[in-house]
Amino acid sequence: QAAHLYADGSRYWFSTQPNVLSMAKGNAERIEDADRLNEIHGRLKRISAPSNTFAGIHAAPETSADVPDECDARLVILPVDKGHVANDESSAAMNAAMEYLEKRGNSPRLNRNTLVFLAVDKGKLDELKEAVAIYLAWDGIWNDRDRLNLDPHNTSMAKNKKEESDRGVNARLPEAFIWLINPTQNDPTEKITFQASRLTSGEGLAERAWKKLERDGDMVKGIAGTVLRIH
Repeated sequence: QAAHLYADGSRYWFSTQPNVLSMAKGNAERIEDADRLNEIHGRLKRISAPSNTFAGIHAAPETSADVPDECDARLVILPVDKGHVANDESSAAMNAAMEYLEKRGNSPRLNRNTLVFLAVDKGKLDELKEAVAIYLAWDGIWNDRDRLNLDPHNTSMAKNKKEESDRGVNARLPEAFIWLINPTQNDPTEKITFQASRLTSGEGLAERAWKKLERDGDMVKGIAGTVLRIH
């Protein structure tokens, strides 16, 4: 916890310049919540749809108008403030999914059976935001390394810690966005219901969602004529 204590292997020494570890810790605690959410949303928006899966991925849309009303299957990654918890049918994620499903802007949505939703787990969100704050703190130190007049030891540590914390955030994203929310309607006269299923960790967000839908038979690329006739 000593701000002016340095360590490198078995060597320890004091310096008049505070070490970047203590600087990063203090900076992380001062990162505003809005900045943390913006970083998360920015990373989500950089996710592209893998080939032969969704026609598009719409991350953190501000309104339902940001989600096209087209015939192709699309994954909507809900904003971070639209989280979900197990067995909560009135969660913010469920309400947002219903809003996006029913309308596109001020118009009724026609192609409702093309949308599925991915939501963050509210219990995992704090851990994700903490990881983001640490990354932003190290990113700030690295970008200001010249102004801070960092010595070679601190410069090297800032670079390594920035890269390490960046990987940490990328690893926590799939651990936090685990709820796949799938609208279902067995009969056109029935009310639409939403099934929330937990995704297992492993691949990227879109890959896991697509494979889950395919495995459960909720998403198909094509239907044989005989199968269609049976239905």
